[in-house]
Amino acid sequence: MDQVALFGSDKSGSRPLALAVTGNPKPALAAIPLTQSGGLTSDALNLLTRRVSLRSRDVAPVLFLTAESFSGEELVEMWNVIALTVAEGLVLKALQFLDHGIERIAAQASSGPYYFGEGRGGFIVKRAGLDQPVPIGSMGDGMWRMMAMAIAITQCRGGVLLVDEIDTGLHYSVMSQMWDLMYSAAQDLDVQIFATTHSYDCVYSLAQICEPKRSVTVQRIEAGKGRAVPYDEEEITVAASRDIEVR
Repeated sequence: MDQVALFGSDKSGSRPLALAVTGNPKPALAAIPLTQSGGLTSDALNLLTRRVSLRSRDVAPVLFLTAESFSGEELVEMWNVIALTVAEGLVLKALQFLDHGIERIAAQASSGPYYFGEGRGGFIVKRAGLDQPVPIGSMGDGMWRMMAMAIAITQCRGGVLLVDEIDTGLHYSVMSQMWDLMYSAAQDLDVQIFATTHSYDCVYSLAQICEPKRSVTVQRIEAGKGRAVPYDEEEITVAASRDIEVR
């Protein structure tokens, strides 16, 4: 992966950047726009832009999931796209490995009395042994994070999902399951996932699902270097078994 100037200099002297992506299989997007300082463009984070990307047949869908995840309003809108489809099963499975007692998930027309925490309303779950539904917003950061990732990947068929600090809110004991679920969903939906992490546990857990030809890599980004240092599946597995630092 390289940062490259795509469009030359404009009248202001700025040099728009993009993340150029190459590899085998061929990436869905050859370039992802970046700001001059190296971050994603503001349009990449704009909800309206996301809606256009998700609905356009001519543009591969791209979503950027920040460390704060999506708001309840954004997730409900995405949920409406997959409601009553097989994709619901992916979201339910994602929640069940955090809480085996969850039997069903539903979105609400309004957050109502089930609103817990800023931006975390709109979803309730049915748990075994309980008559009343439980708001997901009250079940912790990990539950909300896992739901957001599962819903987001269903919106990216044939495109790209960018996840900042993918391990946010997740206990190290469930990270291998998280990686396995995300890998399987990516294969089924033809999605490329780019995820960042500072957690050794997260990288170690990734090694647990690495197998030959699974197209999993770790790209170590070092300050002052123009290119990332890549590690393939075998190297990730060896590094994990020998406690070699690859972050």
